[in-house]
Amino acid sequence: MPIVDIPAESRKIEVAANTNLLDALKQNGIYPDAPCGGNGLCGKCKMIVNNDTVLACKTMVDRNMTVVLPRVENMQTLRESPCTES
Repeated sequence: MPIVDIPAESRKIEVAANTNLLDALKQNGIYPDAPCGGNGLCGKCKMIVNNDTVLACKTMVDRNMTVVLPRVENMQTLRESPCTES
């Protein structure tokens, strides 16, 4: 299973292969801003993965990754419930 390294959180999480990155983060208590519900429309879940800028909602975890999260003001408090689709 791939490992997602999140240095800002001092965490490494094991993720089932081909899991959506946004879903994997949410399952581990990290909720990037995604007001479009993860449909790739708003661009708010943009982050850096292995030195490339990607949308978490459109990125599959298919290998080990190092993730740089957006600044805190662009994320919900890490332990809050995730956004719901509107």
